[in-house]
This record gives sequence, structure tokens and C-alpha cells, in this order.
Amino acid sequence: MAQDQDALPFAGRATESWHALAAVVTHRGEIDLSTTTEPHPAFTPHPAVPDGVLAVITSAGYNDMSEADLGRYKEFLQGVEQVRDYYTSLPANAMRQIFNPPETPDGCTFSIWRGTPEILKSAYKDGTHSDMLERHRLSPLIDRSSFTRLHLLDSRGTWNGIDPLVEAAA
Repeated sequence: MAQDQDALPFAGRATESWHALAAVVTHRGEIDLSTTTEPHPAFTPHPAVPDGVLAVITSAGYNDMSEADLGRYKEFLQGVEQVRDYYTSLPANAMRQIFNPPETPDGCTFSIWRGTPEILKSAYKDGTHSDMLERHRLSPLIDRSSFTRLHLLDSRGTWNGIDPLVEAAA
């Protein structure tokens, strides 16, 4: 955690930053956050499945954004906003954010949860996210997606004025 300035030299210019050390617990799907100059390695899950504070990264992307894709792209983005609003209402969800890295073919969400049962209930039982998954099963809104669950081991800094790991553990 102390060496993140070497890996992220631009971090010192941020008005606020939060960094976490995390172990991959589960990874499914296809993700492409690489750029032409910076390929990213595949995720390798940790053999143990811990409970406690977890983070989830989901990604979604398109093979080729053509004019024909704009309708499903807009519908998907509206659904992402609805899911984020839904998660905001859940006590088990400590933090959430949507990221669309520049010059990459995929966007992603990042959320912090108070435990595995809460993640599973919020994502796959009745609710906005499960409705969105069903809508996508009927007629795909994206070309690829991934789901990665992370065990948060340590953190430093703040996000919206708090340390989300401390907040979620409370």
C-alpha cells in the first residue's frame, strides 16, 4: 500500500484518493480494459472464499459500436443508472461508482458490500439488478460482460470523505 505512488505517479495530483489491496475471489466472463499500449492480465481467483467486506467489479462492452448499437447502448446505460440508484437504497451496499475508462472498449462498475449474502440477494433475487439481467437474457444489450468479486484486505485514503473499508466493516 505504501508504494502506490510509484505505480500511480499521477495519484499525488488527486484532491482525494482511495486505494485498496484486494484478492480476487471469483471471476467470470470477458473483460477488456486494455489499451493499445497497456494490455491487462487475466484475473486469477484466490482459492479461499472469505466473508466480510467485499468489492464487486462488473464490466460491459461492445465489439463494435455502430449506429445500429445506439438503441441498446442507451437502454443499457439507463439500466446501469437504475441499478446504481437501487443499490444506493440498500444498507448492505457501502459505496458504488461507474467508470468508463478513456480509450478502452469496456466500462465498469465498482461497488463495496458488507458481505457475500448481501451481494447475492441484491444482485440475483427480486430487484432492479435481477430485472436487468433478465432483460439482457431476452435480447442482449451488450456484447460481453464480466463479474469479479474481491476480498478487501487493506485500504488507505478516502472516497467521498470516508474510508469505504472502515465504513463497510462498521
